[in-house]
Amino acid sequence: MPEALKVALIGVKPDGVPAVHLRSIAKLQEEGLVKLVAVAEKNTDNEAIAKLVGSKVIGGVHVYRDYREMFNKETIDIVTIATPHQFHWPMARYALEKGTSSEGKGVNVFCEKPPAVLIQDANEFLAIANRSGRQVAVNCMYTASESARELRQLLKQGVIGNIESIVGVGKWCRTNEYYTGRPWAGKKMVGTDYVLDGAMLNQFPHLFRQCLFFTGKDELKVDNVLAELYRAHNPAILEMEGTGCLRTNVSGVNVLMYFTTSYDHDDALTVEVRGTKGTAKWTCDIFGPEKQTKYEINFKDDRPQRESIWRNENWGYMCLGLFRNYVDLVRGKTKENYSPLEPAVLHVSVVNGAYISSSSDEPAIQQIGDRYIEYRTEAVGASGTGQTAKGKETKVLIKNIGETMDYAAQSCVMFSAISYAPWARASKRQVNTSTLAYFDPEGLLL
Repeated sequence: MPEALKVALIGVKPDGVPAVHLRSIAKLQEEGLVKLVAVAEKNTDNEAIAKLVGSKVIGGVHVYRDYREMFNKETIDIVTIATPHQFHWPMARYALEKGTSSEGKGVNVFCEKPPAVLIQDANEFLAIANRSGRQVAVNCMYTASESARELRQLLKQGVIGNIESIVGVGKWCRTNEYYTGRPWAGKKMVGTDYVLDGAMLNQFPHLFRQCLFFTGKDELKVDNVLAELYRAHNPAILEMEGTGCLRTNVSGVNVLMYFTTSYDHDDALTVEVRGTKGTAKWTCDIFGPEKQTKYEINFKDDRPQRESIWRNENWGYMCLGLFRNYVDLVRGKTKENYSPLEPAVLHVSVVNGAYISSSSDEPAIQQIGDRYIEYRTEAVGASGTGQTAKGKETKVLIKNIGETMDYAAQSCVMFSAISYAPWARASKRQVNTSTLAYFDPEGLLL
């Protein structure tokens, strides 16, 4: 077997996203495919992290508080970046330009989403990655779902004819305590850095990525974004959007997305692909008891429905599948990158364009009035979200948001077009994101 690739991890935590990355690394290390040689974590004084660093998983690797020192001292084939949004781009840039791998200058980068929060940074990330010759992937793990990959192949074969539209729906719950318990959660900025940690960049990038994925196209162009963005939480708790809808065109296919973090619980994500001969619906229920994904195909003629279910396709399972593909890519065993950088850059352009579209003559994020909101305090974990460690958490629910989203998605209209959403206001501006090269959020959002 070829020598194991040397892997470094930036961002070490006993839970959450960093822990998922660490488990993926540990699994492939057991198989002899990779070897964890270094980690970078500035908060090593944290007792839980110190215990993790001393465990059998990380024990024996070099620990750094500054990722730059790590790159300057170590030979690293792959770096996994599992940090808050504002660090992804500068860390990836340093790895690509200053790091050293077994093959010479530049380290291969496996990065959390988003690759950057501003389109100018995302475009520069892409340019540097292309010049470096190194492999870059973004952790949009649903593209590694076996059910999604099978459905995408069927769509490319024309199972429902020509694709006319794709509709994504995401209904999740993020409590007040979720936002107040993390220094970056829901924030516009942390210090002097933009994080834009709203639902579009934090909770639902995977949903939009799946919409792109199911077009079946490898080369994508996105333009003409129209968006409506809303907030139910107090702006002192959530500065960014928690609810919204957007419409865009992806290489000739109409794509619509409806999302909220003011639903009662974390519901299954759905993506419905509508074609000339039928519809295909992919469902990702990773928070349900069965941790399953599935797809179903309904035809306009008298052919019977097709359905296929994958059980136990949970978050960690798909992250591992994506990382395994990436390691195979770096090792030269495959040429297919399940989650390349380019679609993630397109997503950043859509998010930036959505803020511009939703602003018009008012702030981009519309505050929803209290008369349309229900506040519900429950014991931690009552909804299955588990966003705090103990005590109680307060849900901020938009009344009838489930019915509103379902009706809008079925009709392919914006929230402002239906009576279910008296709190909605129409956006007047479409933004051509294919020419959007610079975005300045200052004064636009709050």
